[in-house]
Amino acid sequence: MRHEEDPMKRPTALVCILIAAILLPCALSAQSSAADASSSASKYYYANVSLDQAGLLEAIDKRLGGCTVATVNADGSPDIAVFVPGSGDADHIIFGFAPNVTLANIMRTKKAVICYFIYNQAETDKNKKYSGARIVVELEEDPAVLKAIRSAKKLGNSTTIMKIVKILPVG
Repeated sequence: MRHEEDPMKRPTALVCILIAAILLPCALSAQSSAADASSSASKYYYANVSLDQAGLLEAIDKRLGGCTVATVNADGSPDIAVFVPGSGDADHIIFGFAPNVTLANIMRTKKAVICYFIYNQAETDKNKKYSGARIVVELEEDPAVLKAIRSAKKLGNSTTIMKIVKILPVG
């Protein structure tokens, strides 16, 4: 009996590896106050395939890509996990985290780095095959903002709402 390989396994594994390779250095530099900008930042960015804030939120709403959330554990080691986000409004990303290490890290540090990555397998132009963004976020704690987003989106109090601080190109 011949085993048929699932055609989605290879692209999915590739996307996960690429996301981890992009995001892990970001998490380490974004969480370290001692990191200097010239040694911790990538020198090569892909602005032509990077999403702006409006494009990012539209892609999130359409569930076009994969998302990783990078945080730093209490001992300083990196944590990276895959989650499905939603858009809260023009300045917020929402997550329905279960109690886990990533949520504990966000509650402790109040920040994370997200990578949203889209792989378009049908695209033949390699410069258009990949797109995405790196997003620096912080925990939204303003009660009025939380109430407004939760009310508009019909969300429970356990939903984690992150404010977009900065959109960075993939690189």
